[in-house]
Amino acid sequence: MLPPGGGREAIEEITDVLPPYTGGGYSDPKPKMPPPPPRRIIPEIKVPIPRPSRVAMITAGAFVAAGALYSLDLALTTGEIPRGVEVAGIDVGGLDAQQVDAVLRHDLDRKLEESHKIIAGEVDTNFVPSRAGLGVNYELTIAGLPKQSWNPITRFASYFTTTEGNLVTTVNESKLNKAMDKIKGVAQRDKVEGSVRIKDGRVVPIYPLNGQNLEEDQARTALIDGWAEDAPIRLPVHVDPTGVTQDAVNFAINGIANPAATSDVSFKGKDGEKATLEKSDIGSVLRFEPDGGGGLKPVYDYDAAVKILAPQLASTDVQATEATFISTGSGVQVTKSAEGEIVDWPKTLDQLPDLLQQTIGTREADAIYKKVQPKLTQQQANDLGIREVIGEFNIGKLDWWSGVNIRTAGSLLNGTVIKPG
Repeated sequence: MLPPGGGREAIEEITDVLPPYTGGGYSDPKPKMPPPPPRRIIPEIKVPIPRPSRVAMITAGAFVAAGALYSLDLALTTGEIPRGVEVAGIDVGGLDAQQVDAVLRHDLDRKLEESHKIIAGEVDTNFVPSRAGLGVNYELTIAGLPKQSWNPITRFASYFTTTEGNLVTTVNESKLNKAMDKIKGVAQRDKVEGSVRIKDGRVVPIYPLNGQNLEEDQARTALIDGWAEDAPIRLPVHVDPTGVTQDAVNFAINGIANPAATSDVSFKGKDGEKATLEKSDIGSVLRFEPDGGGGLKPVYDYDAAVKILAPQLASTDVQATEATFISTGSGVQVTKSAEGEIVDWPKTLDQLPDLLQQTIGTREADAIYKKVQPKLTQQQANDLGIREVIGEFNIGKLDWWSGVNIRTAGSLLNGTVIKPG
């Protein structure tokens, strides 16, 4: 009997357990079957199937998308002019030539008739391009614009860049020359140096103003190139700067001129006499000049002050009396000399700057006098040793004009002493 679950496996098991018979005693009528070869277990081999990498998939997708976008861009941009092209700030990208012409004429014809602001240094003015002889050659302008490109990189870049087309401006030289002359008349000016004046007792500021000259050739080019832009046109100028700053003018006004023009200034002389520099006359005595460092310095004109003040104290002056000679019957007599005393105006006027800065109380000071010696003293005349008259003469029967001349000369020569040597 075979064990349960018999079959080939049971036979193999029995064979393995019972050793083969080697002696007699019985004979198997059937020939013995050779044992089956041992079982070999063949391992399972799994061959991996390659999958596309993430980078490759992304790259492929990008190419597909780029191709689709390129095709879409070609379909949408049908105009002759590429995307991103502008003329004088006017977008004409994606349009054909006829459309560009219409768009440019609509905007530029209007700008040709509008007033455009000009800045020339510190001066502003305006001009109308058409009146200045400027116009547009639309045919040449459109012909010079770039054309559509098949290059995908160029087309892609046009989404982020702008290409400026050349605006071809026509020029009427005669009209432009006249416009330039008008602009020069406004833009060019002489330098005004900063200063301060006192006129009739009022302080008048003169604020500095730089001189400037228009650079004509460059200004001409700037008008032609910039008339269609919205921004003001800046014309180049040569500046002639002032030497005095506006701050210096303000300082001179507040620190010197205003106090000086407050009220009259007086100088007291002898015998109760007084010389007054009135408020209205202060401007003829005080002026301002550049100090070379951007500021202003006060200048006091003492000569002008003396002309105003000296006549008022002339009665207090005692002039020196010089010795002279008198002819007598017995010879020559020497007259007495005397010392004089007059106002010393240089020293007196040294007080003027401080008086002009005084804003409280009466602006008054004493006149300073000085002694004056005669040119010829009595002692000097006596030392000359003149004892007698050595000659004299009379003139008569002269024409009236000759008499005038002689009297004038006599008044100047009378009493003159010519010393020996």
